[in-house]
Amino acid sequence: MVSSNLKINHERLLADFEQLSKIGLTANNGICRLALSREDLEARSWFADRIEEAGFLVHDDDAGNLSGILPCDNPKAKTLLIGSHLDTVLNAGRYDGAVGVLAAFESLRTINEAGIKLPVHLEVIDFTDDEGAWQPMFGSLSLTGRLPKNYLRDANGEMSSFRAALIRAGINPEHVHRARRAAADLAGYIEVHIEQGWRLERSRVDIGVVTGIVGRSSYQYAFHGQAGHSGTSSMWERRDALQGAAIFITRAHELVREHYPEGVINCGNVEVKPGTRTIIPSEVIVTIECRHVDEAMLSEMEQALIGLAHECAQAYRLTVTSDRFGHIATAMMSDSVIGAIEKACNQLGATHTRLASYASHNAQVMSTFTESGMLFIPSVNGISHNPAEFSRWEDVVRGTNVLMHAILNMALRQ
Repeated sequence: MVSSNLKINHERLLADFEQLSKIGLTANNGICRLALSREDLEARSWFADRIEEAGFLVHDDDAGNLSGILPCDNPKAKTLLIGSHLDTVLNAGRYDGAVGVLAAFESLRTINEAGIKLPVHLEVIDFTDDEGAWQPMFGSLSLTGRLPKNYLRDANGEMSSFRAALIRAGINPEHVHRARRAAADLAGYIEVHIEQGWRLERSRVDIGVVTGIVGRSSYQYAFHGQAGHSGTSSMWERRDALQGAAIFITRAHELVREHYPEGVINCGNVEVKPGTRTIIPSEVIVTIECRHVDEAMLSEMEQALIGLAHECAQAYRLTVTSDRFGHIATAMMSDSVIGAIEKACNQLGATHTRLASYASHNAQVMSTFTESGMLFIPSVNGISHNPAEFSRWEDVVRGTNVLMHAILNMALRQ
């Protein structure tokens, strides 16, 4: 039994956080470390140096995932993975992903310094391209063997640029699939992350214990009408594709709010053709993403939206087609990992609540491969993917201590 008095070195964690936050710092005090960029590689190099300083083993796999390993005495033991990502979106804050990697690393250092012997290897991992600058969840998809064989073609239409970026980072595009591991070699996966929402802060709860991660479906709806002179065509007889698309967007939000309160929808782009003020729009392409924590409800919501699109098109004498071009299934977290996190909260006197994640994380991919779980710490005002992203340092420290004790709870059950 490990004493609940065991705590991480919060000053060392803060020093690491401040050093990492200088890498990719932008003029508006944000962070930009796009995957495989110079800044991302600099962060990786910095992290590798910290791993070596701690006396851990540095490991790079064929997908560029960077790990620090604290081995146990049994070389044939399973490995407990803990981590997140150091890459960011274009104009990011300092906490998303970085807190997860640094918290995992500090947990391993504290466990090692306390002389605790565990029956598993502990491995902190920085997954390549979590945010999707090239391929969302590239590192965890590679590790679990779920990366498509034609993955380069899916790189946002920039196949040659993606290949060049991989090569610059020392990753052989032909060898990426060698990063796949055997599920039998793993004892589980756990991750700490900022909530990126306001539920914990508003309810004044310390820790969110994630029960599941929403599924996501991406669609393109193409509304087709008839072009015509914008001045001479009758307002009553037009087949204006933009009118139908606009009504669909408005009613789609209403539909989800009314009938799927646990679901969310976002219209991320509208492309109007021919796109000039003197011609009635003949084609409008609307890009929609919908999310739900229940896979069956997500499917039902998708079908309801398709039906609504046809209804709106018919009202304006249009035709419409729908194409689902992306889908990530919902993922449920492991009961055993949930239990380990909740036990750690109780050991440390941290208030906690169960909740679903409406953002995707590597735990979503890892859950198909090994027992996985997540814990959230509060985000001030729920802001994320923004330079204003902020979590109070006492919440970061508390979350790291909960993570460390959850790691011990998981490891000692092996």
